[in-house]
Amino acid sequence: MTDENGSSGSQRVRSAFKPNEISSRKRDGQHWIMWFVYIIFSKTRNKTYVGCASDVNRRLANHNAGRVKSTRFGVPWHVVYTEQLESYSLARKKEKYYKSSAGRRKLRVILNHNTT
Repeated sequence: MTDENGSSGSQRVRSAFKPNEISSRKRDGQHWIMWFVYIIFSKTRNKTYVGCASDVNRRLANHNAGRVKSTRFGVPWHVVYTEQLESYSLARKKEKYYKSSAGRRKLRVILNHNTT
């Protein structure tokens, strides 16, 4: 089957990921894109949330605007901890670790140390 231009009708399926989410080693102007694991806290719900992003301020704005389903009911959120990593895959691994039981214990130590 061909279209009006005479080419075959096969279409490319686009990935749901943005290019910098797949390969964080691409250059953004003169800087390498760095990734962050962040922990935000809601006083209204007394809960923490762990995530990763290349722009923590933009991601925090999304959380506080109610655009993130899992944090919609804890507004306002405040950043209490960030950790910089050099790739998306390392940031995801660290995020998954902090969401595990061992990681939660480690976070408790980190957060208690930061508040004293």
